[in-house]
Order: sequence, then structure tokens, then C-alpha cells
Amino acid sequence: MRWNRVTVVDSEVAQVEAVALIQAYAAAFKRAGMPPGATVFHKRSDAGHHLYFFSPEASAVAVTLLDAYDATPCAIPDLGKLRRITV
Repeated sequence: MRWNRVTVVDSEVAQVEAVALIQAYAAAFKRAGMPPGATVFHKRSDAGHHLYFFSPEASAVAVTLLDAYDATPCAIPDLGKLRRITV
């Protein structure tokens, strides 16, 4: 499994969609036994979109969720420029 990115486009409902994404991930993470290394990171793009980066371990526990949000595989991001999401 590789890193994946989910983009929540900036809109009137972006915050609601972002919260729903993280809540769904938290549920999947807990069901999977909270595996170490399953981490999600966030940043805002220059256009204001929410970008969520799922580690390979996080991607493995959230396959269905990532499919639902049209995740795209990506290279490992510069983690120093991202905020780690705590679930």
C-alpha cells in the first residue's frame, strides 16, 4: 500500500465534508485495532482546498473510505509542512 491523498474542494460545505471524512476514518481506525503508523496529515492548498494525506498503514485500514472520496496515490509528502490529525 502507498500514500494516498484526498482533496476536499473549498466550498460552503467543505468543513462538513472534512469532518465527515475524519470521523469515518476514526471509526475505521478503531475497528482495525488502532494500528501503529496509521496516520493522517492535513494542509490547505493555495486555492483553499483541504488536502488529507493517508500513510500506507492508514490507507490499508480505510480502503473503502478512500474509494468513496476518490483518493489518489501520491508520493510521501513533506511531513514537516503538514498537521497530523489526531483521532
